[in-house]
Amino acid sequence: DLLPIWVLEDMRTMEVFHWEDDGRACSYSPCEALLYALVHDHQQYARYLLNRYSIQALEMPSRSFCCCQASTTPHLNVAIRYNRVNILKMIMDSIGDFTKTERQSYLNRHGCVHIDGGKTALQLACDLVRPECLILLLIHVVALHVKGKYTRSSGMAKGL
Repeated sequence: DLLPIWVLEDMRTMEVFHWEDDGRACSYSPCEALLYALVHDHQQYARYLLNRYSIQALEMPSRSFCCCQASTTPHLNVAIRYNRVNILKMIMDSIGDFTKTERQSYLNRHGCVHIDGGKTALQLACDLVRPECLILLLIHVVALHVKGKYTRSSGMAKGL
């Protein structure tokens, strides 16, 4: 059973569920809550977090959540690993708030060396044979490169 969003948000903001390495209590951040939503396939909660916190929900979680701080796309890789196509689509729609450079950088970042072998989201989708995830990623990567180069009436942009 998936808990209601209001219960999850109450729990997320309590300082009793999350202890940092230095022993201080803190609440879960929106990006850490989004990882919870991904693992448990809680699509309503993921939608809430992405709509309410937008870019904040896609930031890097604290060190106690991810050992590789260089891996700044755990949400993409977790969505692909668990085959959460609907939440991945929500994430891809949310990165529309990023600048073109930020979107490109976000999509091209490497995952955790320990879990994903340092692979990008595209590489992970190929390795795990996740065709729906791969298509979503490719659509957004292609849109980054096509937008602005071709007009809607040109032959290249008609299929997008």
